[in-house]
Order: sequence, then structure tokens, then C-alpha cells
Amino acid sequence: AGKLRGKLIAMMPVLPTLPPAISRFLPSFSSPTSDAAPFISPTDSIMELAPMLLEEEAASESLEIELAGRIMKRIPTPPSANTTSRLIVTMFTNPKSQAAEEYRRLCFNVEWGLKETLSGPCRTILVTSALPNEGKTLTSINLALTLARTHRVLLVDSNFRKPSIHQAFGIEASPGLADFLEHQVTPQLYYPPESPNLTVFTSGIGGWHPADLLTSNPMTQFIESVKGSSFFEFAVFDVPPVSLIPDSSIIASKVDGIVWVIWELST
Repeated sequence: AGKLRGKLIAMMPVLPTLPPAISRFLPSFSSPTSDAAPFISPTDSIMELAPMLLEEEAASESLEIELAGRIMKRIPTPPSANTTSRLIVTMFTNPKSQAAEEYRRLCFNVEWGLKETLSGPCRTILVTSALPNEGKTLTSINLALTLARTHRVLLVDSNFRKPSIHQAFGIEASPGLADFLEHQVTPQLYYPPESPNLTVFTSGIGGWHPADLLTSNPMTQFIESVKGSSFFEFAVFDVPPVSLIPDSSIIASKVDGIVWVIWELST
């Protein structure tokens, strides 16, 4: 279960020096003068940088999107609650921070790493880590939000064992991807009004074993439909850690690139 085959496009270190409850929410700080990516001023907020490609659609508060042969309605998330889960959405809560700057750097690396990918109109990315609590879901959310400044992005919670993306956006986990794969239920998709270019597909709740869902023909067809989408430009899949279970390895062979989140000086 610890082997992962696919194209590694970026590694994201996370600081180990703060208390775990806080440090796992922050990427490591590197010099803005590093050659890894051009410096973007952290004084720019996500709202200032986003071109708001979907402004017209967002105004109507709904939009229908076709995925895997189904028409899914896209609706806004509810007003944000001031919860601990919301704190991990750095690009919303603290877009001027150095942490947000590091997500912009990661975004550049991902865009560059998948520049030549031609598997379809939409480039697919898997975000994982070696062990639990290393910040992969945090990274999935903030990477998707950063990409959504200039692209239409689909954020998919593919962690059927311990889903958590829905908590950050204040929405229900079900119906979602598992319900769609197992019971052919057509779920709703969500977008945060603060970032209308982002679409969130929750995990859902299924009765099958997670590995069976991920290896199923409907899952393969779903990923292929995402790659062929004329609406989305990037899709970010949040999956469980690699070392304990096979879920990440199953999806890794089907996507265009992998972002590996590591616990700096520890993993």
C-alpha cells in the first residue's frame, strides 16, 4: 500500500515546530526570493487576484454541469460559520499571510508541472501524504482555491474513510461521490461565493468497501469524464495517506500528477 505510481509534480513540506493542532494548518516558509517560483506579493487577496470567470453564473446562484453522463446542479455554500474547520482555508481566512504565499508557489509548480499534459481538457491532480495528519486535506483545499484564481477547478473529496472537505465549507458530506458511484444518486455540487471558480464535490457515504468503490468501473468513468470536461480546467482529488491503505495507489495511476505532502524534517 506504500507504493505510489504516477507523475510526482510537487512536494509540499509542512512545519513540525508548532503545536500539531496549528502547525498542520501551515506550509513551511521559504524565502520569497527562491528560484522555485516567481514572487507574488502576499498583500494580494484571493478576491483581488481572481478574474471571477463565473461571476455571471454565480449571480444566478445555480449552474448545471455534466459529469459522467449526469447533469449536476451547482449551488452556493451557506454563509461561513466561524469554526475551527474554517481556519484551515488559509486562502479565505488569511490570504495576506506567508502561508498563503507558499500556496501560490505550489500552484505555480503544479501549473508548470502539468503544462505538457494532454490527457484531456481538464488536468487531474491527486494530493496525498505518507501518514495521517500531515496536512494533505489542508493542501488540497488551499491548492484548489489558489488554482481557482485563474482557472475553473473541481475539488473532489475521494477520502471515503475519513472525509473532511465538507466541514471546511459548512456543507453535508452526503449525497456525494460515494452515493453517485454506488447508488447512481445525482448529488449537488457546491461553490463558495468568495471563490466562484471553485466547485466542491463531497465524498458521500457508501456501503461498499472504499477500495472497491475506487476500483469500480463507475469511478474510472467518472475520472475520465472529469478529464474530458469542457467546463473544468483542473481537478484536485483529496485521498487517504499512502502508507496505510491502498486507496491513493488506486487513483494515482488514473490521474495526471501527484502532490505529495510531507511533515518537514520528519516524514
